[in-house]
Amino acid sequence: MITVADFISESQDDFNSPTTSTFVSRMGDCRNTLSVLEEALDTDRGCLSKMKRSIRSIQSSGNEHVNDMMTLSETLEKLGANAFSKEKEPELGTAFLKFSVIIKELASLMKNLVQNINNIIMFPLDALLKGDLKGQKGDLKKPFEKAWKEYDTKFSKIEKEKKQQAKDAGLIRTEVTGAEIAEEMEKERRMFQHCMCEYLLKVNDIKAKKSVELVQHLVEFFHAQSNFYQEGSKTVETFRNYMETLSSQLQKIKTEQDEEKRRLQGLRTTLKGSLTTSLGRDTQQGYTLHQLETDVSHGTFKDGFLHKKAEKGMRLYQKRKCTVKDGYLSIAHSTSTKDPVKLNLLTCQVKPSKEESSKKYFDLVARDRTYHFMAETEEEATEWISVLNNSKKNALEVVFDGDTKKNSLQELTQNIVTEITKLPGNHICCDCNSEDPKWLSTNLGILTCIECSGIHREMGVHISRVQSLELDRLTTAQLVIARKMGNATFNEVLEGSLQLDMKPVKGSSMEMRKDFIHAKYIDHKYALKVANVGDSLQDLKKAVTTSDLSLLLRVFTDGTDLTSVSDQLKQKTALHLAVEKQGKRNLHIVDFIVQNSRNLDVKMRDGNSPLHLCAIQDKQESMKLLLKAKANISMANDSGESALDLANRFHFWECKELLEQAIEDKFIQCENVDIEWCLSTANGDDAVDFSDDDLDENRTTPSRRRPNSVMPSGSVSPRFHHRSSSDRRDRLQSDSTDGEASTSVLTRPSHAPPVPPRRIPPRALSKSTENLPQMTSRSVARQGSITEHDGIVRPSVAPPAIPVQRQSTLQRPTCPPPPSPQPQVTVDKPSPKMYSQAQKKRVKALYDCQADYDDELTFQDGEIIIVIGEADKEWWIGEIEGEPTRRGVFPVSFVSPPL
Repeated sequence: MITVADFISESQDDFNSPTTSTFVSRMGDCRNTLSVLEEALDTDRGCLSKMKRSIRSIQSSGNEHVNDMMTLSETLEKLGANAFSKEKEPELGTAFLKFSVIIKELASLMKNLVQNINNIIMFPLDALLKGDLKGQKGDLKKPFEKAWKEYDTKFSKIEKEKKQQAKDAGLIRTEVTGAEIAEEMEKERRMFQHCMCEYLLKVNDIKAKKSVELVQHLVEFFHAQSNFYQEGSKTVETFRNYMETLSSQLQKIKTEQDEEKRRLQGLRTTLKGSLTTSLGRDTQQGYTLHQLETDVSHGTFKDGFLHKKAEKGMRLYQKRKCTVKDGYLSIAHSTSTKDPVKLNLLTCQVKPSKEESSKKYFDLVARDRTYHFMAETEEEATEWISVLNNSKKNALEVVFDGDTKKNSLQELTQNIVTEITKLPGNHICCDCNSEDPKWLSTNLGILTCIECSGIHREMGVHISRVQSLELDRLTTAQLVIARKMGNATFNEVLEGSLQLDMKPVKGSSMEMRKDFIHAKYIDHKYALKVANVGDSLQDLKKAVTTSDLSLLLRVFTDGTDLTSVSDQLKQKTALHLAVEKQGKRNLHIVDFIVQNSRNLDVKMRDGNSPLHLCAIQDKQESMKLLLKAKANISMANDSGESALDLANRFHFWECKELLEQAIEDKFIQCENVDIEWCLSTANGDDAVDFSDDDLDENRTTPSRRRPNSVMPSGSVSPRFHHRSSSDRRDRLQSDSTDGEASTSVLTRPSHAPPVPPRRIPPRALSKSTENLPQMTSRSVARQGSITEHDGIVRPSVAPPAIPVQRQSTLQRPTCPPPPSPQPQVTVDKPSPKMYSQAQKKRVKALYDCQADYDDELTFQDGEIIIVIGEADKEWWIGEIEGEPTRRGVFPVSFVSPPL
């Protein structure tokens, strides 16, 4: 770098004594200086351009404001003239005119201010950008670069000649000094110095215009603004005395108007009492409390033609297409180019016609007019009346049900928040141990005090998203992680290596809190570390498969990308795996990965993103979380299909609706999730799930294993068919030993209903005893007490369940009723019934099922099965959709009704 003063001094020395000057050695510094100045000029050019756009926007909005004020002034002037000429109210007319004058004067002052900002700032700024700073970066120093290139070319040429001369003389010359060729290079040096001088002059001129002169312009505009406010204050002050007088006049006018209104109301009452009965009957054209009798069997939808009486002209009945749907009546016009009239039935009433005696005629009384209709027959008129009233009633129920659902969701949210505050460590702040924290980090699931929450906000939402438990309207989707985490679990990982004296306390300063929180959440300074990257990826996969939130948090704090590939064969990431494993009790794993990952649109080997996977497997709750996190909805997989295309193809209508709403930027359906919250009862002793299905009373706990179709020789146990825990709720059951009742405990069964017995063909029996697993101690504990006889493991009879109180719920029931007990199994050859192509149907697996025999079908919860035949009433024959090689029989009670 070289300063301007050094450049001037070096250039003068070179001009006076070229052979002794050191200017040649400073030419590189000159080039570096110009590069730095060019970067600064480009930055100034960008800032001044933004300033110009801002001033232009202010000028445009100011002109619009002035125009609106002038329009308002003209309107007030017209109102004043009307009050003088027609209403004969001179006081009000004078008030309107005076306000018109005030607004017009203020508009004139605003117009002058807008002109000043254009003349004082905009004009010189525009001249600078279009003059000295015109063009792109590097344009100003092009002459300088040209002079440098000419100097460098000639210097290289002379240096080459000098070295050749030395070589011819038998000498070796490594370099040529500037003093030796000073006279030969004088012209090029002078040109270089001249271009440098010209460039510095231009930079000096630009600096003057963008700094000193620009600030002077801003000072001038400040004075113009000061004059604007002073003149405006004077204008308003001029009318202050009139305002005080006007207030008393308005009070007097208001009193006169009230007296006039009172007298008119008295006259109306007198006239209304004197009306005749016939005239009074005509006044009943509006609403009445009684509706016509309707038939609910006609439903709430109808599409057809009615004859509507015209309101003008000859008042003839004209045929119009009418549609009743979703609480609205649409009446088409005679021309298709016009949109149909749409009437909200909640503001309408159906009445019999007063002009016609036939029942083919009826009226629809709307808010602003009455529609007269005629049907083809009396029966059709009755049907239209029923549909109109049914649709209105249904719309009214929807409104009330919406309010009820809203209240229920608020109650559920409050109950969840209460449970969150009871988690270990949540009675104190996660960062400073202050009592009763009320601020929640939704992506980390921790509670903090108000002081620490402010620092969390400063770190940014990519680190912590803070909401108030009391001030903000929380949704259940924001509480998923917090319901499972807790401050104690969180700090076991994030403060695993922290010394006690290093943590802030309630009275600590904000600086100490800030340093600690930044070190804890950004640097993960006190967190437990994973040994190496390989172990970290293995722990990530283990955390997802086992739904271990603590292990997942440990992997996250180690800096591992939560969307890392966990299955190299299918290029399946941890997020894909979490979506596949998602049930009603492990959604927090999906939510933690979604909220703390950089990329939600990573694809598997087949091109499916996590959102595609949700659409394929009908994972509605995971889809809600991904849509809330702004996952790419339009992304296509390798087959060119988006998530919406897949939801359409697999007929998952709930997923389709979520995606369609998200495309329209509507995410209200994503604000609440349907999972098992494990909420406490009123007395707080037991944990029960708060879902939609009611607990069954006086229900006997069924046997949870499938009876063997053959008695094997040896002590073996049958395979257990089980349903994932995400599809069952908590139920109170009684456990017993040797037939005696014990204390009722709360269990969460993870099995499906008992498998109905089936007749096994002989060829299947021969293989049924091979490779059967041995009964483990865990299986025995889960089954209750067992008895052994002749080497065969048999479950004991379970005692009846203790009746429990029904809970008000918000979720739909997910567990089908168990089939009725079956008689003794007999072994004979079944005669299956196969379906034709038209008879085939699609069903969805509700549970995981592991086959006992070779002819049975193994499937997982959520898979689609094509039913191709029927073995008997309890067993169907089917194949997995898209995988015809996976075929076999399966129990009917393990799948949904046909889709």
